[in-house]
Amino acid sequence: MTLRVLLLLAGVAGGFSLQSPPAQKPETPIGASFSVPELVKALRQSEKSWQAFFEVPSMSLGIYRLPAKSEDRQQPHRRDEVYSVLTGRAKFTVGGVVHSVKPGDLLFVRAGAEHRFFDIEEDLELLVFFAGPGSKPPAATKAEENPPPRDS
Repeated sequence: MTLRVLLLLAGVAGGFSLQSPPAQKPETPIGASFSVPELVKALRQSEKSWQAFFEVPSMSLGIYRLPAKSEDRQQPHRRDEVYSVLTGRAKFTVGGVVHSVKPGDLLFVRAGAEHRFFDIEEDLELLVFFAGPGSKPPAATKAEENPPPRDS
């Protein structure tokens, strides 16, 4: 399955570029296109568990990877977040409710809510969306430290 993320931040159809028109702030593109398989492949090769790849004032995106049987040591974030499960199987807890997760599932976590993945049966790869103004995406980290994505 090929998954591609396409963002249209100004509702403009046609060609896309990370270059902004002169009227826009340089850090806010009109649109952007990303190859999720290429992003996941790069993260696997980097020995990191988290890689942010896009940020605008209202949202940021990244890829999060947890190997099978690893520990997810997440802390609550200051922004709402959505996980899209790309690969793997695990359990996920948020608000005291446990969910079994598999590829194709979407998970929402309200800002400040305790949450984590556990009983990770297969390598888990997630597309992560942080939404809301006021903070940058989590910093990239080394896989052996296995820190969770965090809003900083």
